[in-house]
Amino acid sequence: MRLALHLSLALLLACAGCSAAPGVGPSESTMTQQPTATPAAPPAGLSMERVTDARSLTESHSSVLDDASYTVDLRRVVRYENGTVLSRTNVTHRVGANGRAWYQTRADGTRPLFLGGSTGGVEHWENESVSVSKVTQDGDSVYRRGLHRGRPASFSTVYSISSSFDLTTTGRTGGGAETRYHLTSAEPTETRAFGIGREPARNATLTAAVDGDGVLRHYELRYKTVFRNETLQVTQTMRVSDIGETTVPRPEWVDTALDETRDRVR
Repeated sequence: MRLALHLSLALLLACAGCSAAPGVGPSESTMTQQPTATPAAPPAGLSMERVTDARSLTESHSSVLDDASYTVDLRRVVRYENGTVLSRTNVTHRVGANGRAWYQTRADGTRPLFLGGSTGGVEHWENESVSVSKVTQDGDSVYRRGLHRGRPASFSTVYSISSSFDLTTTGRTGGGAETRYHLTSAEPTETRAFGIGREPARNATLTAAVDGDGVLRHYELRYKTVFRNETLQVTQTMRVSDIGETTVPRPEWVDTALDETRDRVR
């Protein structure tokens, strides 16, 4: 009995390092190694460490949007140090591939930074031949034509944002069309690229996301500035979406605006 027990233990120890029996599981010769996908390189002007060339990155951004439809949502909130909202501005801008564009700006707060401090907004529509606007101020609306608004995702705007900071790459998420490179400012900075009035932005910080084609898809900008001897805290965010999928319908008020301004679409 004792001899049988010793023989059984010896057999178990001897087989502890044995491979599986023939026919059970794949052998080394039959296993297929799956290739590992290599992530695409970052767009021009960007590395996995930092923004290396703000102009090249902005050119990548513009080269995509110049020939595409897209939507931009921009929001800026200006607060006093005690948290009271001085001005809140919301902008939606739709750009169509057919030469049409539409935007709407709405402003409120204790003293909105809009048309001399009034609450209101602007709605604008244009095509290749005409542009008309509906301006609402303190509840009253008037129509105008020929007003042109700078695009919030334009080359100059994006270049001012990206070139004002030492931006580092904190990571990459997603893949394919959903690839995002996440950026953050290395340290607070002072710049005159944005601000209120003639005062520069101080203690400015930025976080942003760039897609695989170089389009600045999102940013959040925070800074302090002085306006009328008051220290203000500004938070501004922008998001680009629906690239290639944005349509620009013609608002119902356009016909009235064209009639009242004696203009016609060719």
